[in-house]
Amino acid sequence: MPDAPSTLPMPVLHLCSDFANQNIYTQLVRHLHAAGIQQRVFAAVRSQAEVDRQPADEAPNLLFDIRNVLHPRHRILFGSKIRLTCRTVEQRGWPASCGLMHAHFLYSDGAAAQRLARRHSVPFITAVRNSDLFTFMKYRPDLWPRAKAVLRDASAVVFLTPA
Repeated sequence: MPDAPSTLPMPVLHLCSDFANQNIYTQLVRHLHAAGIQQRVFAAVRSQAEVDRQPADEAPNLLFDIRNVLHPRHRILFGSKIRLTCRTVEQRGWPASCGLMHAHFLYSDGAAAQRLARRHSVPFITAVRNSDLFTFMKYRPDLWPRAKAVLRDASAVVFLTPA
């Protein structure tokens, strides 16, 4: 007998800065949608080409918002990037209406999820990927204390790499 679709009382908010560039995130969202889980997907991106790859909403259960709000300076001004991301998500009203946030990357998405979680009392989980370990840790050692704080505050951490 197949399992009945599960429904969470409130949607999951995905913060996925690379959503428009990788098909694996679309697959994850589609599988969760098929299981009856309501979702909101937000991605702050750097180009209109990424915005143009935004899937169609399947309101009210699956909503997407891919926004071209980032600039090259945000590679250096990490705090500014996180504040802008949070402000843009909050303008949609999504953090307050969601029951869980899923940060797909430890640094960019995790830092935003942590800030939103503190402001809206919504739990978050974060994933840790190779790029988090071998790019951010290598080139942005100044952000390591922030990453440790994100890991400490997350309700769960998913390690996607043996490293």
